[in-house]
This record gives sequence, structure tokens and C-alpha cells, in this order.
Amino acid sequence: MKIILILMCLLWIAACAEPSEVIIQILYKPKECKEVGQHGDTMHMQYLGRFFDENRKTFDSSYNRNNVPFSYQLGVGGVIEGYQHGTKEMCLNERRRLIVPSKYAYGSRGTGNIPGHATLMFDIHLVQINDEAPAWPVPIEATEKLTATGNQDCKYPVKVGDVVEIQYVGSLADGSVFDNSSETGSLKFVVGSHQIISGIDEGVVSFCKSSIVEMELPPGKAYGERWEGPVPQYSFVYYNVTIVDHAVSDLIPEGDDKMSCETLSVLRCANSVMK
Repeated sequence: MKIILILMCLLWIAACAEPSEVIIQILYKPKECKEVGQHGDTMHMQYLGRFFDENRKTFDSSYNRNNVPFSYQLGVGGVIEGYQHGTKEMCLNERRRLIVPSKYAYGSRGTGNIPGHATLMFDIHLVQINDEAPAWPVPIEATEKLTATGNQDCKYPVKVGDVVEIQYVGSLADGSVFDNSSETGSLKFVVGSHQIISGIDEGVVSFCKSSIVEMELPPGKAYGERWEGPVPQYSFVYYNVTIVDHAVSDLIPEGDDKMSCETLSVLRCANSVMK
């Protein structure tokens, strides 16, 4: 089977049409791949299974079973063909996203709560190979990359040292919302001052006031090994961020929009502290 290997972290595949082959997205790979799954190895996998459609509804998850990993033998059987092919040459502690067309999943017959002709999406994490020591707790690397998309075409894009006010919605991979500024209020912070999680701190840079920024944050840019309320340890999280106001740290020429006096005073205070 031809496997399409994508080496960058993507927010979503743009179209929900069924792909013709298995698609693999590498979400995270350790710098040193000391152990790789081989044919016949027992793979212990954490996973989140969703339908590949506009709703992304979860149909199965190891995280809902007390975080007990799913185990199978690589290349021997016991799982759908797309899963077997999608986990070849996978490093211990690697994370992937598999998009599996129905012909490599459950075909026209379906199974359980999965209807026929369903394209499936799996977010998977290889936590143990055979009986070797598990990759737990997971080492978090600061070099993990975030993905952010939004409007960057303006005179004064956000930069380190500026003050921004944002509204946001934070959700997990299964689509469940864990934080919403419509309930808690908008957030103001000095960019680069480490007042919030690094993913949002870095993610707003280079974007414009009024821009809607879609962010996918790996664990190292989000909550890492902390269990933060409804956010499990080592989770990828997704933020929809609107930059509702922005004060640049340099002098703004007369006539350009300025933030409220309250925020500007925060900026002056923050800059004096940072100096």
C-alpha cells in the first residue's frame, strides 16, 4: 500500500473527501529515535479515534478507559489494515495522526458504532514496545513546533513587547471545549513576558489586530506533563484566538488606533519592569 507521509504538523486536512490512501501526519518525533517498532513487536498505543468529517465525532478512545493503552502485534493482524501500515517504523514516544479511508478500515460493512464507508482519523501515541520500559512520563521538548494561521497583512503586526487583548476558545483533540473567554472574560498580556502558556504567547506574534488565529499546540507549547483541569497530561490542544486589541510597544504615529488608557498603562508598567 502506498503511504503518504507528511512531516509537518497540520491543523486539518482542508477537504473532508475520502482520501484514496492512508495519510500519515507526524505530530511529534523524539530527537533521538532509540527504539523503533519492528514486525512482530507488541505495540502499546494510546489513541483517539474520530470520524473524518466536519463534526470530528469521537467513536473510540483509550483515554476514556483509564488511559490503558491498546496493544497489538505489528504486521501480524488484530487491527485494521490502515492502522498496521500507519504505525510502521514508529519510534517509541512518537505521535502520529492517521487518516484511514474506508477500504483500509471497515469497508462497506462497518462495525459497532462505525457505519459503512466511513473514513477514520486516529491520533496515536506509541508509549511502549514489547515489555521494555514505557515512555512515561513523556519527555517534553521545547523545540516542538506549533501551527498558527491568520491574517498577517497589516501595518503593525504583533511583536514581542506589545500588549494584546484576546478572546479565545480552547478545545481538545476530540472537539470538547475546556476554556472559553466568553465565560471567563478576555485576556490581556505582554507578548513574550511568559504570562501565559508559550504556545499562545508565541502564536500571536506577526498577526494583526482583529485577526482570528487558529492554533494547534503540542504538549511542549501547552500544558506539558501537568494535568490542567479537563486537559490530560501530554495533550495537543487547539485554540481559536481573536486579537481584539493591540498596543505596540513603540510610539504609534498620531492618527493610528490606540488601545484604552488602562491597557497602555499596563504596557508602560510592563516595559519598565522588563527593562
